[in-house]
Amino acid sequence: MFNRQCVASCPSPRSTFDATRKLCHQSVTLPETHYTSLQNTLDRLYTGDKITLQGANNAVKTYATRLTVTKGVHLLGGGSAHTILAEGIKVTGEVGYLTVEALTLKYAGTDKAILSMDDNDGRIDTLHIKNCIFDGQEKVQAALMSDSTGFIAGTITITGTTFKDAWKDAPTVYIGANEANFRTGRAHLRAVTFTSNTLTNNKGGVVIRGHKTMTTSSGTITGNTMIAWKSGASNLDAAITVSQITTLTFSTNTIQNVAAMGSQGKGCAAMMYCTAAW
Repeated sequence: MFNRQCVASCPSPRSTFDATRKLCHQSVTLPETHYTSLQNTLDRLYTGDKITLQGANNAVKTYATRLTVTKGVHLLGGGSAHTILAEGIKVTGEVGYLTVEALTLKYAGTDKAILSMDDNDGRIDTLHIKNCIFDGQEKVQAALMSDSTGFIAGTITITGTTFKDAWKDAPTVYIGANEANFRTGRAHLRAVTFTSNTLTNNKGGVVIRGHKTMTTSSGTITGNTMIAWKSGASNLDAAITVSQITTLTFSTNTIQNVAAMGSQGKGCAAMMYCTAAW
């Protein structure tokens, strides 16, 4: 692998040049003989690199181990029907950004979510999830959780993604403020976009919570579909719960058949508090 520091151009045709930082970013397509596994590929690349995961001739390819992410990368699949991360993703340490696109993610282990942040130090400054499937496999994990299990700062964008069969009696998608990190003055969640997604056959809904003194400046929740739920969802206060967002756009969401369960909303489509009028 070439040295990418302090260069004027990139020596490899599969690299792109970052003129600001004088770095080259690689784009690697798997399978490739230089790397023994997906984890090995990720470990050997740099922040800003892109990995395209696909099978030969675009056949279905399943990666069977839980992927540990310790740096900012772009993971691009060959489509959610073709590329599967069977054990999901765990983020450890402070990751500048993570983009996950055109993949199916599953998980049935002991961590709290299919995509989770390490309890002690997992942090993503910017997260993009696009055109993916999060498949809970009728198990007790959530799909995405940040709060006591690490946190997301900066911005988060989730679009065109399906969350299904997550039977944990808790939110399926939880994007929340981490109190301990706010007390120490670390970065906070600034903006959330959750658009054109589908939730089906889950026990939980979507929770987006800023911090009471460092509120999230903007939220866009539009075009989502939530019409089918797993029975027995005793912790389902509402399909969508939003709080501590200064400017909120909420429109064209289709929400039906929310069970009259939970301790607060009890069948509400949406529950909002400490937000501006929308």
